[in-house]
Parts: sequence; C-alpha cells; structure tokens
Amino acid sequence: MEDERRAALLAPFAAEAQRHDEAAEAAMLPSFASAMAGVRDRSGAWRIKGDGWDALSPGLEATWKAAQAALKTARRDPTPEATHEWRKRVKDHWYQARLLAPIWPAMMEPHVSAADELGEILGQVNDLAVLQGRLRAADLSPDLLAEASDLASARHAALWAEALPLGRRLLAERPEALSHRWGRWWALRDAQA
Repeated sequence: MEDERRAALLAPFAAEAQRHDEAAEAAMLPSFASAMAGVRDRSGAWRIKGDGWDALSPGLEATWKAAQAALKTARRDPTPEATHEWRKRVKDHWYQARLLAPIWPAMMEPHVSAADELGEILGQVNDLAVLQGRLRAADLSPDLLAEASDLASARHAALWAEALPLGRRLLAERPEALSHRWGRWWALRDAQA
C-alpha cells in the first residue's frame, strides 16, 4: 500500500484514537485505583495453603487447564472473544513460567519464549479482528476499504495458521504431568552433582 493510500486509510482513525485515548485515561484511572484498593483490602485475609511446590502446583495446573480449554474453544469457534480468552489464559501461564524459570533456566527459557510468542501472535490476531470491525464502520472509499480488508484478512489467516500449531505443541502436556516435571526440577534446583 503506497504512502498516499496509507494516509487516506489512517485519516479517519487518527482523530478517533486521540479522543479514545483521552476519554479512556479519564475513565480508567479512578476505576483502576478503586479496583486496586479492593484487592489490597481483600488480600490481608489471604493465606497460602501448603509449602514449597505444594503451594504452587495447584495454581499452575489450574492455569494450564484453563489455557487448554481456551485453545479447544478457540479451535472449535474462532471468534474474537474466544481468541481473546485464549490469549489471556496463555498470558497467565507465561507469567507463571517466567516466575518459575530459575528452577532450570536452560529448559524453562524456551518454554517461556514459546508462551510469549503465542501470546503476541494471539494479540495480533485480536488486533486484526478489531481492525476489521473498525474498517467496516470507517468512512473510506470502497476500493480502499476492500484493499485494507483483504490485507487484514490475509494477515489474520496467516497468524491464525501460526498460532494453532504453536498452541497445540505448547499446551500438549497434561496439567499433572507438567506440574510433576516442573516440581521435580524445583526439588532439584539447588542440588549439586
């Protein structure tokens, strides 16, 4: 897409983006502050059950199961909502894996990288779905709309084709097996030869 056509495509979105950013900031900060105060108040009563790996494995397994279920749903019905939910569950696991990476960095870092890559791909898939909706609502010439929609659809399909096999490989293991393997690494993390 040449520069002139790109500028014509972006023009209807520039002013909307500015208005949206200003409105979002004004609306979101007070509600975020309120939500964080609520978490602070509730967290005083939180108690961790278990010790060491026993305290971590239930959460790891639950997050893993949720990511697997979200993948299954997104494969069956690849709506923007299902894809977004899958991305959120992958990101949850990514955060956990990053925290646990020191148990065996050489083995964990590729896993963390794969989860990060999948999360980023799913984020782009979601962004393209949002873009396609906004394109349909934008005041664009029919030929520019068709060109942009075709490009967005092609990129969406390519990213989806990349996300599915990566997600299936990453999430292939049973939650209990993943937890058991990582738990063994946890137990051996400080062991000397």
